Amino acid sequence: MSDTELPLPVGEDVDQAAFERATRIMCGFMTAYEVFRHRIITQVRTLFAEGTTDEGPLVSAEYWKIVAPGTNELRACLNWLRDLEAITAEKMRTFDRLRGYRGQIATLFFDQISDEHVETYLKGIQEIDDLLNGIESWWAIKVRSDADEDSPSKRAHTAEYMQRSILTIKMLKRVARDDANDAWRLYRHYLSFREIDTDTLH
Repeated sequence: MSDTELPLPVGEDVDQAAFERATRIMCGFMTAYEVFRHRIITQVRTLFAEGTTDEGPLVSAEYWKIVAPGTNELRACLNWLRDLEAITAEKMRTFDRLRGYRGQIATLFFDQISDEHVETYLKGIQEIDDLLNGIESWWAIKVRSDADEDSPSKRAHTAEYMQRSILTIKMLKRVARDDANDAWRLYRHYLSFREIDTDTLH
């Protein structure tokens, strides 16, 4: 029997529209989580960079004191940010809950297709958005304003790059809510950042 011929659950009324909404929201949540993960790790790695490679920042030994072997890299970076008061203990608990949601979707995807689960994951996308916004604000105020004080063009580029991640998650939230028009508007806004001429930055 092929995947397309799997029998429907006995005794259940399968609503295709509800199924499509649920998968759209859960895929949106998973993508938003990965955008968040990549952004947080890249921020910290860049701060401890001694150079760059084709794969990204070449980090110093100090970074590996933060991320010990065998530890979860994202969790370790967030712990470091918490120690610097960039994120509160309450927000860390929110992250741990969101991380749990990710695990549930990844391992029990079809079991999560219910109104109760789906609404939780839709709210979760907003929580990821809030977490990233808070941390980005901390970086902008505490770190980048000093580091880039003598380079306005670099500071502007950094702010625009930051907005890419935030816009991506906001766009995913609109897609999850089936707000195609607003998602398209954000996508067009996102594309405008691709016109930045990085050769002029110094």
